[in-house]
Amino acid sequence: MTQSGWRKPTPELLQAQRFAEVGEKLTIPKTRAIVATKKVAAVISLKSQDLLLLNTFGAVTQSQDWEQGTASFRVKERMPTRYM
Repeated sequence: MTQSGWRKPTPELLQAQRFAEVGEKLTIPKTRAIVATKKVAAVISLKSQDLLLLNTFGAVTQSQDWEQGTASFRVKERMPTRYM
């Protein structure tokens, strides 16, 4: 990790960066991820609106949406002709 900006790369920051890189490659079930987020909500300063959004997000997504490399929707390449 190189220094980019004001934050000095401390050993703790480097370890957090390594944890983040490893965590990006993990596949975690939706319910486990939501429960883990709720357990640390106060520590990471989530507000009640954030938790409500998390609950809504968890309710409308499906388990395959939480797997790495999958997309729950497709983005259209073109704009509708009425906007051109």
